Amino acid sequence: MPSPTGLFETLLASPRPWRLVVDSDCDNEVDDPFAIAHALLSPDRVRVEALTSAHYCNERAATSEQGLRKSHEAIEVLLDAMELTGKVPVAMGAPGPMAASQRPRESDASRLITELALTGEGPLIVASIGAATNAASAIAARPEIAERLVVVWLGGHALDWPDAQEFNLMGDPVAAQCLLDGPAPLVLVPALGVASHMLVSLAQLRQDMPASALGRHLAALVADQYGERGRGYAKEIWDMAATGWAIQPDWVPTKAIPSPILRKGVYLHDGERHTVWMARWCARNAIFGDFFAKMAGAVV
Repeated sequence: MPSPTGLFETLLASPRPWRLVVDSDCDNEVDDPFAIAHALLSPDRVRVEALTSAHYCNERAATSEQGLRKSHEAIEVLLDAMELTGKVPVAMGAPGPMAASQRPRESDASRLITELALTGEGPLIVASIGAATNAASAIAARPEIAERLVVVWLGGHALDWPDAQEFNLMGDPVAAQCLLDGPAPLVLVPALGVASHMLVSLAQLRQDMPASALGRHLAALVADQYGERGRGYAKEIWDMAATGWAIQPDWVPTKAIPSPILRKGVYLHDGERHTVWMARWCARNAIFGDFFAKMAGAVV
């Protein structure tokens, strides 16, 4: 099998648009629909070949299975707002995390990721912006697809943070460790320290978001959930850092590092491990500037 470094360099050298699957817990927070919309509005940069739903469990969903269903429905609502219903394949993911045995939790989502990785021309990017169950299960079930894809996962925190206990990572720590163990090339986008730069306020949404069906849908998600937070508040649109990397890697510069080891919610370091690419920063203004420009030019 080629090295992760070789596969990563092959992706970066491949012609645009890059092939993309967005794997998302779309109902969990408002950031997922923003990230998906940005990718779908960037067909010259990425070709979205599928959207897959990921499980989550918190105050919005009493069980992981309910979170999965709600995320699947939220993807369909977004596609309807963009007048893309039936035009982008959508597949439901696993209803919960992987077991400690690291056996894959296969699902329609993991099978579709596998099929796309094996059949299309050029590498496939999987932007995993929720628990990593679907991407990790696809690779665990069919390790040969690691030669055909690159995973961009938003999970954990920056390496100098006291711990890595971030929502996506803690939603499936076993899947997170599977991604960190390889063999697929991995772009690791930390939440606190990197994606936390992706802030937007209600004032900016009122100023820059067009009064289209899509614009109203996205702005309402933020206003409905975060409109009472007081003066000066801005909401993290975390997931746009991951799709932002796929659209333009210079916006989310990375550093090659030995892959961390996850133990009890903390990253440990072993200099002999294989290479992953850790995002160091994100160009918030460039990403949002591109997003709002594309929103203004959209026909929906």
